[in-house]
Amino acid sequence: MSVPMSVPCPCLDGINEYTVTASFGVATMSPAIEEIKQGDFIESADKALYESKKKGRNKVTAHIQKKKWFGKG
Repeated sequence: MSVPMSVPCPCLDGINEYTVTASFGVATMSPAIEEIKQGDFIESADKALYESKKKGRNKVTAHIQKKKWFGKG
């Protein structure tokens, strides 16, 4: 899931004008998993961030972690 963000924000430092852009990676779980390793959750957010960067500037991508039911994912 990827969502485009708003227009880039111009920033001034008194002399120069810069355009600031931002991309984000969000990790989610559905349904909530009782036990998840912190590193696995951070890795999910990291994958989403790199997916956002591949798609361009000003993107938000969610990596949805689904619980495996009966050995199926």
